[in-house]
Amino acid sequence: MSVFKKSCDEIMVTQLYSSKVVLKNTAEAVIVPLKGGISTLNEVYEALIKADVDPVTEQCSNYDYIRQKIVQAHQLLKQSEQTASSGLKCLDESLERLTQDEGKLKSSAMLIGGGIEIHQAGNAIIEAEEEVKKSDAEVNQYECKVSDYESKISQTKRDISEKDDKLKQKCEEIQKVKKQCKSVADFQKKVRSAVHLLDVLSGRASVTEHQTRRFILQEPVMKVMEDVMKATEEITGNKVLYNNGMPKLLKQLKKNSKRLAAICASEDSSEMNTTKCWFCF
Repeated sequence: MSVFKKSCDEIMVTQLYSSKVVLKNTAEAVIVPLKGGISTLNEVYEALIKADVDPVTEQCSNYDYIRQKIVQAHQLLKQSEQTASSGLKCLDESLERLTQDEGKLKSSAMLIGGGIEIHQAGNAIIEAEEEVKKSDAEVNQYECKVSDYESKISQTKRDISEKDDKLKQKCEEIQKVKKQCKSVADFQKKVRSAVHLLDVLSGRASVTEHQTRRFILQEPVMKVMEDVMKATEEITGNKVLYNNGMPKLLKQLKKNSKRLAAICASEDSSEMNTTKCWFCF
């Protein structure tokens, strides 16, 4: 085995391992704060459902707690997004190295040298066969030359075939890492949307519970979190999500969202009997 061939094998295995490890570590790292963020959002919903409201001032008794939880959820999701950003950077670097190695494989001296060697060996065979005809005394000598060059041609062809296989594997690995980059980038985008939404929500959370309720229902909080879960599954796999209890958390979030919507609908119905709701958009 040539030094170059051994080097290619080592690089291939190292980079394959590297990209898998990066994705695995990224997936594990984003899950922890993401799970905390969804759990905290559930606490926000539950607080809004259970909150006591002064009928005169409409002030929410647990306003400070609700706002604190919204800010906490925002921070946790932001942490998850930043972790994804770091993982994506590592994958991009891995992709860049793979692309460089692909270029080296395509233009390597083995392919060029191999082509020249085949050509030279082919000419040598013809020359040797002509010499055989000239002198019976030299038959054995030139037959050995023919056999030697034919052996070199076969070896060179095998080397080229192996190089083609390595190039094919490299191309497949590049496509795999590109897909990983796309999945992590999509996750980052979805979580960033959730972070932005919670940032706006923390700014609008009011001592008037009605405003906070209406905002969290009217803005696509539930839809954004569902998108985040789908994107998470792309980089972690369904098994990791279930092992961390993520589907159960999202199911609870949906349940709380429906309960909050029912409460608001009931309040709307009561208020419509007297006057138009002041907080409707």
